[in-house]
Amino acid sequence: MEMRIFELTDRLILRGITRRAAGSYTKKFYEFGDIDLTIPLKASSAIECCPDRIICIDNKFWAIIENWRISRNDQGGVIHFTGSTMEKWLENRNILPTGLQPQDAPAGFDSVAGHSETVMKHYVRNNLVSPDNPGRAYKLLQIAPDQSRGLANDAYYGRFGSVHSALAKIGQKAQLGFEITGDMKTSRFIFDVKQGVDRSARQTVHRPVVLSIDRGSLSSFEYVHETGSSSNVFYCTRSGAQFEDEAFTQTYFLDGIEQTGHNRRERHLDISVDSDGDSYDEMESVARKDMEQYRETQSFEAEILKGINRPGKDFNVGDIVALRDAASDLDIDRQIFELQTSVSESGESYHAVFGSPALTKFELLNRKIGG
Repeated sequence: MEMRIFELTDRLILRGITRRAAGSYTKKFYEFGDIDLTIPLKASSAIECCPDRIICIDNKFWAIIENWRISRNDQGGVIHFTGSTMEKWLENRNILPTGLQPQDAPAGFDSVAGHSETVMKHYVRNNLVSPDNPGRAYKLLQIAPDQSRGLANDAYYGRFGSVHSALAKIGQKAQLGFEITGDMKTSRFIFDVKQGVDRSARQTVHRPVVLSIDRGSLSSFEYVHETGSSSNVFYCTRSGAQFEDEAFTQTYFLDGIEQTGHNRRERHLDISVDSDGDSYDEMESVARKDMEQYRETQSFEAEILKGINRPGKDFNVGDIVALRDAASDLDIDRQIFELQTSVSESGESYHAVFGSPALTKFELLNRKIGG
């Protein structure tokens, strides 16, 4: 693994190159990824692995060092450093309301409609590239040309939430990931959205990728299907109403289909609406975003073996692949949400998360109390 270390000023300044780092780095499709690496203290350029440095691994994986820890004894020492991929910049900026609003858009929001890609790039442009306050701008960041990808009639109302959170919600609905990559020659960073490739066994456009222990492409896996805390029918009440007639309640179905009998799982939600326009439309828009957190969870995590299907070459994060297991009669297609590469003296290994990760105990509790 070759790692280049840069100082970020008004340009990228190369501070060192090393092949002595070990640990893991993770690329995620709908959110920023992370790094967790160590390097011997006496290694060339090790002392440059400090907070706020930018690193590039194997000319393709860009990240920011955010934390470091030096450990030393009479036998030597190591530097342990962690951080996030460049998309962390999106988390560091909030969506600020603009003065001019489209007709019928709620006041006090930054509202935009159009293709999903257009909507996502609007918030990056307004808050990171060309904000009203120049002090909020990342001067080396640019936006790739808009190709009108995603849903044709998407829309979003943003107000003081992070740009990253907004893009994650918009992107998952439209199956668009996003990334910020660097260019060493121009000292520029480029934001763009990403579309995964369907490599499932049921399509014929691309060479299928089938991952299976039986085929020697997986060493182990864990599959979780959780329905106990999910819901699919929602009674949504406008919160904060001063008068009884304003506290109206609407019923929404998760995917527009009313479930019945034992398949029906109901939940009540309080929806905050602050609108001078059509409060019914805004309420449904806000409600459907809140409803998404109560979907069934189907998670598949696996250790991937290098073979005929090579991570990063034959498939990548965001792609849809086939997952099969004869012993458990499993045959599903899933999108790769996360791909972690671990590097040690023995070589590289890979861990992938397909679909949303399994819920933590805290997330399960949060669902139960309606958080």
